[in-house]
Amino acid sequence: MNRAALEKLPLFKDNPIRSITPVGTQGYCNFNYRIETATHTYLWRVFKEEGIDRQREFMLQQKAAALGIAPHPLLLDLGAGCMITEFVEGEHLKMLSESRMKSLAKSLQKLHTIEVDMPPLVLYELVKEHHETIEQAFEVIEAHPKETVLCHNDLNPQNLIWQENETTLVDFEYAAVNDRYFDVAAVCEEFGFAEAEQEDFCIFYFDGDYMNEKVEAYRVIYRQLCKEWFEGR
Repeated sequence: MNRAALEKLPLFKDNPIRSITPVGTQGYCNFNYRIETATHTYLWRVFKEEGIDRQREFMLQQKAAALGIAPHPLLLDLGAGCMITEFVEGEHLKMLSESRMKSLAKSLQKLHTIEVDMPPLVLYELVKEHHETIEQAFEVIEAHPKETVLCHNDLNPQNLIWQENETTLVDFEYAAVNDRYFDVAAVCEEFGFAEAEQEDFCIFYFDGDYMNEKVEAYRVIYRQLCKEWFEGR
């Protein structure tokens, strides 16, 4: 879909496009553009990663947006291979203060309340390299109860947009049912939380008691999945 085709969309019928510019930070799965009109700003996401269920992504982001933790998706065109959502102003952070940890924990709590009828991911089958450390991590995970919820599954700093102490979750390509501990572990791993920071974040999220050995095991699995994902590209 080019600019001429965009301008014919009902979204821009009475609100013509003034400019289209690439977003400074591009993702691995989409080309991202900022669309400016006289009254609104939109994000135009042109798909470049194959094998992603974009209808599911659109639906799950709608549910998250209804809870105020994600941009509202406005249009999905599978034929043109693109999606248009609200544009969220803010910044990406590599370090989190205590107040921001609390905010992110609350956002995850909201995300994890979303009800969906989907089978859970089988992480054991998704991991390709099963060396001893991986097997030990899965043994720890299997020794604890499963707590399956809708997870984001890709909580790297580029998928979190901050406005002061409030965060917005973006890029729901890999959202699926998983153990809540996976998302918690992903945050701990992506932000490089040391023991004390991990304890604080987990207490904020779980409102008290949690299983630290399970968090650590999921950090191992998350690291491995990230390693294999980037090696595949």
